[in-house]
Amino acid sequence: MSAPNEDLDEVVDMISQGIISGKTMEATLNQLRRWSRVPEPLLNLAQYRYESLIGVIRAVRDPAALMSDDVRKATWYVGPKPGDIFWPGVKERLAESLPSTAIQTIDDASSKVLSVMSAPGAVEINTRGLVLGYVQSGKTTSFISVIAKAADAGYRVFIVLSGVTDNLRNQTQQRVDDLLVGPTGDGWYKLTLKDSDFSESSKNAANLLKAQDFRFIAVVKKNPGRLRKLRDWLRAAGPAVLAGAPVIVIDDEADQASIDVSKPGGRASTINGLLREILDQPKAAYVAYTATPFANLLIDPQAESSSMSKDLYPVDFIVPLPEPDGYFGAQRMFGRSERLFPDDPIDDGLDLIRNISAEEAPLIRPGKGKGAVYSWSPSMTPALAESIRWFLLSTTARRIRSGGVEHSTMLIHTSMLAEAHVRLAQIVVEELDSISAALSTSDEAETDRLLRLYEAEVKRLPPESFGHSAVPFAAVARELIETVVESRVVIDNYLSADRLNYDDDNPATAIVIGGNTLSRGLTLEGLSSSYFVRSASAYDTLLQMGRWFGYRRGYEDLCRVWMTDELREWFRDLSLVEAEIRYEMLRYEIEGLSPSESAVRIRTHPQMAITAASKMRNAITAQMSYSGMRPQTIVFARKDGAILRRNIAAVKQLLGGALSKGRVERTFASGRRGFAGVDVDDILHLISQYEFHPNSLSVKREYLDKYIRNEAAANSLLKWNVVVMEGEAGDHPGVDLGLSSPARPLIRSRVARTDDDIANFKAIVSTMDRVADVDIQPSEVGRMARSDRGSVSDAELLTLRSKELPNQGLLCIYPINKNSKPQGANEKHTRTDLDADEDVVGLAFFFPHGAGEHSEVDYKAADLSGFLNEDVDEELAQMDAADAADAASLSGEE
Repeated sequence: MSAPNEDLDEVVDMISQGIISGKTMEATLNQLRRWSRVPEPLLNLAQYRYESLIGVIRAVRDPAALMSDDVRKATWYVGPKPGDIFWPGVKERLAESLPSTAIQTIDDASSKVLSVMSAPGAVEINTRGLVLGYVQSGKTTSFISVIAKAADAGYRVFIVLSGVTDNLRNQTQQRVDDLLVGPTGDGWYKLTLKDSDFSESSKNAANLLKAQDFRFIAVVKKNPGRLRKLRDWLRAAGPAVLAGAPVIVIDDEADQASIDVSKPGGRASTINGLLREILDQPKAAYVAYTATPFANLLIDPQAESSSMSKDLYPVDFIVPLPEPDGYFGAQRMFGRSERLFPDDPIDDGLDLIRNISAEEAPLIRPGKGKGAVYSWSPSMTPALAESIRWFLLSTTARRIRSGGVEHSTMLIHTSMLAEAHVRLAQIVVEELDSISAALSTSDEAETDRLLRLYEAEVKRLPPESFGHSAVPFAAVARELIETVVESRVVIDNYLSADRLNYDDDNPATAIVIGGNTLSRGLTLEGLSSSYFVRSASAYDTLLQMGRWFGYRRGYEDLCRVWMTDELREWFRDLSLVEAEIRYEMLRYEIEGLSPSESAVRIRTHPQMAITAASKMRNAITAQMSYSGMRPQTIVFARKDGAILRRNIAAVKQLLGGALSKGRVERTFASGRRGFAGVDVDDILHLISQYEFHPNSLSVKREYLDKYIRNEAAANSLLKWNVVVMEGEAGDHPGVDLGLSSPARPLIRSRVARTDDDIANFKAIVSTMDRVADVDIQPSEVGRMARSDRGSVSDAELLTLRSKELPNQGLLCIYPINKNSKPQGANEKHTRTDLDADEDVVGLAFFFPHGAGEHSEVDYKAADLSGFLNEDVDEELAQMDAADAADAASLSGEE
């Protein structure tokens, strides 16, 4: 064969095809040398070009990826190519509703996911991976894009496991039909339909899968009967046929039902076993998709000893998707309980959360215990009535703004019990009828009530902050009666015949009341008002209930959520948990660690479990380290004067004790007063005397004590510098902390909330505080600023401190004026007066990198036995009943 005059791109493509077919790089290059006779210089250049392309994909920091060594070495997918069929169709369909920047993000992320999977031509495929998204953030679009690209690359069978309910499966099937199959229908063979779950006969499996012109797609509910039928269908095709039909199983909502809880005869374990049997094929890749990965990250990685028993731990890769532009997530809506880094901006969230009082919550949900719901009679409460009226007002304003009628939904989620939904729906219907009657007769009291609510809400979250114009109330009032008339109350649960259904030709205006069927995966179109008092004991359960997360383009200012202050704080805490998980994944990816080398640590909470106890049966006690960290006290009992005085006394004992021991009060280069070389025993004594608030997630006495003692045993942190962070001179007489003169207090306003007992500052530390004791002038530190950011990062300051003061701890003390008020326009709506009974004194510990081999602190799980939560067994019984109904339906199909 004569040597062709191949250009560079053609040779790169030939290399790519060889890798896709399962060959090694060396085998591919040898084949091109022998059979295609590509000149060596061109071959070398093409190899460099191909590996550069792979490197570009792998170097993408957003999304990052944790990969095993085998995966890292075998990365093969370089992105879409000319001649692809399926991805171009999906991309074109996406362009109808998304901007080019969003499509590029989806393109990059889906290429990353596919690149860390096995090439379809590999001799064996047994991949286990996890893709971490956000609740209601477009995970379906992501995995459809992965499927399209994988279909172009040579994968042939695609199974989407879509939750445990029919409405979620049907919704996912509709998305697959519209986005994936619709643009290139001739290339797809659908094994399921919108109203028909998997029911293919096993008799024709082999002949069907031999049809090389087709790609096969099935959207299957995680139901034992359906999964058995799917398993039997694959087995009937036989290993020889399946070796030529590589399979990808996408497990949507992968933390639900898929995890092995090892409960004999239990529902979830049955499904886990069936999933393993489905994956027991010559070439099968498993990709878990979830926004709440806690259970997936706690699967036993050691259950990997044989392919037959390989569990679902993502041993091969974890890919965290970037947060999309315009996404309303936990942090944007609720803020974050603490800064992740000192130079992070303080984020109090958007002013769209409204309070359900502690007195109202018990009235709107049934009591605990089996049968309690049947003696419960709900009544219309102030916050529920307000949330219903806001739904009508916001829907009408949105219609006027957009010039048309679109899907608009209100969520009422108070209980998982079907009977509770029925009883609650009755009073909601009565309230709608009352509003309709009042508007029909131009009732002044009702009109005035609506006017006051509308104007107050528009003022609190101005539409101009999102680039919109305000819709005058007069215009809303004219159209409001039409919205009321078109609104219907829908009960969506496993017993309801009138299920939630969105038909684009007939836009829905619906107040939806439900529980489990609405608490995971299902998208509530046009959700603008949510009323939520459902109790939950686990991170994943609570986050998945947040159906208000997602995209609200065009009506961002019109969204509101009513909930209790306790739930609001929990969601705020969970935004920190989420941020930490993603940061750890990014750090591990940068360090080149694999999922089996870097177990992602999950912060515990004093009132919530990470996930169900049965899903954590293989988890070891998580550990944290204060190495390089700067934990700070940010939560205080502001109305408990005794605690505040004791904390001042504890600090005074430390500083006064330093003076009594002959230490000299000095002024550091930063201009702050304090002491150098304080003994570690004095720091530990302060920690033993200071009262840390129980709601502090990071700063706990036992954690600090254990970490410092472990470090001291390794000859680190034996000496500490103590610096008092003072404010400007003012009317305050100063706080007596044992210094030569009273300390000038700082101004720190608290996060606005109705709980009058707690002050949450979010942060008391500034970025430069880490070097408050370093004998370098602030102007010299400032020259370290990165030119692209204009400020010094905490990581840079940690490096500087490590050079100047290795192995030495820094304790900064923050006296805070009890009469502090919000400062500036930015704090107007989210902050309020501190109004404490006494001045507050906060602490921040700045730690160097750890020196001890075992300087970790155990996280402890909370005792939830006394916490009010709904009966899990009753919830499982309802799900089992739904399974039984589906099994009967499946039997009828046969």
